[in-house]
Amino acid sequence: MARASFLTIGYERKIDPLRLAYAACWRCGSGLARQADAYAEGESAKPDTRVAPRSNVDTVLAAQGSKLIFSDNRSDPEKYPIVADLKVVDAASNSAPTLLEAKIMDGRSFYVSADQNSVVYVRSGIERDPADPASQGVFVQSVP
Repeated sequence: MARASFLTIGYERKIDPLRLAYAACWRCGSGLARQADAYAEGESAKPDTRVAPRSNVDTVLAAQGSKLIFSDNRSDPEKYPIVADLKVVDAASNSAPTLLEAKIMDGRSFYVSADQNSVVYVRSGIERDPADPASQGVFVQSVP
């Protein structure tokens, strides 16, 4: 079976931007990789997996348990500043993604901590009070 060309091995897992395919695999620890392989091969979803289409997804990182942190709605890369929305989704539930932060810088430069409980990102300051010291900078937020 050929490996999916859009999957990066390690803590960072990237998925085809046109479709965020995530899996809640209760029988194996590599559910995301298993579903990505199935998706690349054109297989239908298995009984223990779920595929959810998401448009405009740019970058995906795995967090603790079945949670995925992802950016979407990235702005035009030809216009500065480039911003995107940062969201979290629990692959083991049917809940909709939760917005962590709107309009973070770049949309590709966010990181999950080593314990996978926090996400680090740069706040862009767009649509915020410039006099507020918390309007921009590097922020750490716990993953809900």
